[in-house]
Amino acid sequence: MDKNSTEFREYLLQRIFPLLHDFPGYMQVFGTAVIDECWIVENELLTPTLKLKRHAITARHEAELNEIYQGHDALDG
Repeated sequence: MDKNSTEFREYLLQRIFPLLHDFPGYMQVFGTAVIDECWIVENELLTPTLKLKRHAITARHEAELNEIYQGHDALDG
């Protein structure tokens, strides 16, 4: 199954939804992206203390994030 197919993304969401039933609405997952790249210090996506470099991650995966959030109400305002 292709990791970027709609079928695979729906499968992931079906697996995730039951685990999040107690989470508030703002923490719910409504889209997924499968990234085949490790987030490590050497590729500058983690700090030496293993914290996420959010700016670097969002810059590198901007297209995937835009696809996930396309049409989402939070971005319309």
